[in-house]
Amino acid sequence: KPPGKRGGVRLRTAIAFGLPVLFFAYLLLTGQPGESVGDFVSHSASTWRATECGIFSLAIGGLSSAGVLFAWRRTDPLTPRLSGALAGLVGGLGAALAVGMACPTTDKLHLLFSHGIVVIAFTVVGALAGRRLMTP
Repeated sequence: KPPGKRGGVRLRTAIAFGLPVLFFAYLLLTGQPGESVGDFVSHSASTWRATECGIFSLAIGGLSSAGVLFAWRRTDPLTPRLSGALAGLVGGLGAALAVGMACPTTDKLHLLFSHGIVVIAFTVVGALAGRRLMTP
């Protein structure tokens, strides 16, 4: 176990990549069946609403992830990608929480494309950025 790390690498890896999967499962189970994919894409109101939520999610998640990465910069010589993925996960989940409170939509497709993908995207981007930002 790396010094100063409470959880082992396996536990942190399971959290970093298992939690987004569980979040997607949560969205699938709690979302209401709505429009088909064709209707979702072709209706400008649905597409616009999803785009608004997606942009808001990206903005909030970017700020959250950047803040966590900045606070943890140059702190992990052993597993920087994993720490970056966890920082991205924090930002993505923060964005999903913020958008979830602001957006009343319960349609499954909207939730997956506008709220859920952000969690996975920021986890992956955090893992990619972690190698450069987290290494002392």
